[in-house]
Amino acid sequence: MPNQRYLAYLPHSGFHNQRIAFENALVLARILNRTLLVPPVRLGNQPIRYVHFDHLHRFLSLSGKDGLMHCSQVSQDVALPQECLDFFSFTHVSWQWLVNLSSVEAEQRLVYQADFTYPWLDPTSALENDTLILRDNGTYDYRFVDYDLPPAMQHHKYTSLVPISTLSSSDAPIIQLGTLFGSSRLHLRNRTNVAIRTRIRERMTLSNPILFDVAEVAKAALGKLYLGAHVRVGDGSFKDFGPRNARLKLMLSSDFFTLHGNPPRNSGSTSPPCEHLTPPSHLFRHTFI
Repeated sequence: MPNQRYLAYLPHSGFHNQRIAFENALVLARILNRTLLVPPVRLGNQPIRYVHFDHLHRFLSLSGKDGLMHCSQVSQDVALPQECLDFFSFTHVSWQWLVNLSSVEAEQRLVYQADFTYPWLDPTSALENDTLILRDNGTYDYRFVDYDLPPAMQHHKYTSLVPISTLSSSDAPIIQLGTLFGSSRLHLRNRTNVAIRTRIRERMTLSNPILFDVAEVAKAALGKLYLGAHVRVGDGSFKDFGPRNARLKLMLSSDFFTLHGNPPRNSGSTSPPCEHLTPPSHLFRHTFI
């Protein structure tokens, strides 16, 4: 669109890393006053892991199901063709399907992409010369800050600190970033910018009615009293140690209630102990889902 300026990024990894990256992209686009090009969400057990910029771009571009719709018609009585082996292990959905972003869209412009293609990164495209690209070679190459950097300032985690004002001064129609995952990716001191991030995070609550229905079924199955633990168990060592980590998380949560449910009283206090804050551990059902 003429006279529009855009911001794009490369998502990767599991859902929560994609969500954090999307939040960071929303905040950065708002501060820069740029239209955010919003990629879809990849859901399933085949995440696209982080690799350096050019490889990640290629993997994302080839990650769709174009030309593979015949896979859904293959009979269950025959073996899947080679190209269909991963067809049912993932799907791509719009962020609009998961989150009500109408209040965000009232304050900034979003353009939803149907897939993970980035035509402006094509070397044969005229748009490549109009694109400012920050190519990362590592997960923590760039951190974006909203203040002037002191000379020789370094960070123990991020290789380079990039003032947002540097991006703001660019006239490039498109700014293309790599990874934006990480809750510390943006270091904000300006109160207005901090308020923008707070509002965006508050509006990222999942609002899909199908998910609500599933949650209600799980809630009914667990009973009136239960402890919920969010534990990563989907891949790598997290998967190998999933049952142990889940039990440990639940034990720690139960211990926290036991230890902190009855806060210590001042020596002069006459208030009764808060017995209702200490749930009996034997009432909790340990169910792993």
